[in-house]
Amino acid sequence: MEKISNNAIGAILALEAIVLGIFIGLKMGFSFEPPSTLSYIATFGGTRHVIGTIAALIFIPCFVKQIKYGVLAAIIFISVTIVLTSISVIDLLFITPGFTHKAPVAIIMLVFQITAIIFSYKTIKEIYSSTS
Repeated sequence: MEKISNNAIGAILALEAIVLGIFIGLKMGFSFEPPSTLSYIATFGGTRHVIGTIAALIFIPCFVKQIKYGVLAAIIFISVTIVLTSISVIDLLFITPGFTHKAPVAIIMLVFQITAIIFSYKTIKEIYSSTS
């Protein structure tokens, strides 16, 4: 059995933190109802959290097995999610009044997404260097 790289473990931990954050938010009663039209679009009607959780759980085995196309798919998915989360943060902070109290949660998720993308990029570099 092949050893899992430290970067793959870092990406797995970041993905798990994202899933854990969503579950903690649900337990605390955090609703994923978008407060504005822009937020509705950026969260796909509030379903982005469900899609993201399922995708993270699918990508974790790809990092464990270090499957090249699975890690590439994770990088693409996380990159799109970072853009959408950034739109949500901007909307919560600057556009929709009265929802700035929800921004810290989105910012924390953004930090974990950025961490996941950094470790994913390092993992894919390791995968390509080992196959060359």
